[in-house]
Amino acid sequence: MCDWLRADAAERQWQSLLDIAGAQRLEALGIARFAPLLWLGGSLTLNTPGGCIDVAAAGLCGLPTRLFGAPARVRAPRRYWLIENRASFERQAVAAAPGTCVVWLPGQPPQSWREAMQWLLQQAPAPADVSCDPDPAGVAIALAAGALWHAVGLPWQAHRMQPQDWGAAPRLPLSAHDHAWLQRLQADPDLPATLRTLCTTLQTQGHKAEQEFWL
Repeated sequence: MCDWLRADAAERQWQSLLDIAGAQRLEALGIARFAPLLWLGGSLTLNTPGGCIDVAAAGLCGLPTRLFGAPARVRAPRRYWLIENRASFERQAVAAAPGTCVVWLPGQPPQSWREAMQWLLQQAPAPADVSCDPDPAGVAIALAAGALWHAVGLPWQAHRMQPQDWGAAPRLPLSAHDHAWLQRLQADPDLPATLRTLCTTLQTQGHKAEQEFWL
């Protein structure tokens, strides 16, 4: 099951609990949300009041997003690499080149993720490569993540999403919904050139792929 489906299923399960609980406070039933995490790998060192966290020493780790704020301090990487697929993230995190901080991009990221990344970019600015599934949803996710870099005047680019990167990965046919979504994306005059080229190629070839097969 792909990551966004897992996240969607988890959200539906949580909503079911809310429906069952009705007006009762879930905390009174012993039910609470897990602490939101930012999953990282590669080069990043975070100094907090509780001690120093060296992400590279762990290979990869999930850190509570509440750690990403004052009075913590962070050593800036040379670049961030955001990866949507969880399996791809884990592979690249443990093999990251020095100076690269690999970040798991969990679909359309929640507010806690965005706030943690905004703080990181203020404290440790660096450009970003963004790798998502080459499909309409992946393009939209890349744009949402890239907007954080754009907002603070930092460069970002789509990375390893073009058909020449797919290799022998299985192709999936585009649905009517996919085609309509691609048309809406292409209507945006600010769509970056690499993503516009990808959208055009997807429309022309009529299929998409999932990045875990090559990344």
